[in-house]
Amino acid sequence: MTSDRKTLIAVVAGAAVLLTIALATRVVPAGWRVAVLVVVCLLIAVVATLLPEHVRRNLRTPVAAFVAAMGVLAIFVQTSPEQQAAGEQTNTRYLAELIRRGPFTETLPEPLVAGALDEVRIAEPSAARNLSATKVEIEIDPARATDAGARELQTFAHLEVYPTRAEAAGRGGASLEELKRRYDGGVRGGPESFCVYGGSAGDFWTCASVRGFVYAEATVSPAPNANLPYATGIIGALLRYADRQTDLATA
Repeated sequence: MTSDRKTLIAVVAGAAVLLTIALATRVVPAGWRVAVLVVVCLLIAVVATLLPEHVRRNLRTPVAAFVAAMGVLAIFVQTSPEQQAAGEQTNTRYLAELIRRGPFTETLPEPLVAGALDEVRIAEPSAARNLSATKVEIEIDPARATDAGARELQTFAHLEVYPTRAEAAGRGGASLEELKRRYDGGVRGGPESFCVYGGSAGDFWTCASVRGFVYAEATVSPAPNANLPYATGIIGALLRYADRQTDLATA
């Protein structure tokens, strides 16, 4: 093997090693990682063609193993949280507009049916940073209200949109602490998803949950345990609506 070929092999192999290190240390921008990975594989192929025949035969298995490992790295690079965060951006102002605009078509627990969407003011200090607060009018369908308790149900449900996930999560935590301070009926769940019973202060359930940039809250009364599924069912519908609108606001 000539000295020129040895030099070329060393240069190409060195470039492959340097690019691999750059991938491993996240020096390469997220949008270029797959392309760089392809270049590394091509460089390895070039090195393999430059080696003498007897060396290629001996290295066939190690090279195949290396290429397979690079394939696994490709999957990791494509699905890493860093790349997803860089590649997918949610326009939260547009999300707030979409949630305000509707339509809200999610199914609610019977006999509840969704009505109009309307803006609502939230007086809580922890809600001050919201981009929008949207109330979902909920009515009772008399044809599906099979018992007196369902016909007497009163509800209030709304969604708040925040500029960041951290602010939405902070709103959930602050809301839970405030409800615990006000009412003594007990708490189920934690800051990301919870229900609070009014206890001696009032016969109601308030449930809330955080999903991405959205804080959802629903209150139902009266509050026997049999009515708790109405509150949790409303929250589930609100979150499905928020997910659908978030998908539209994300590119």
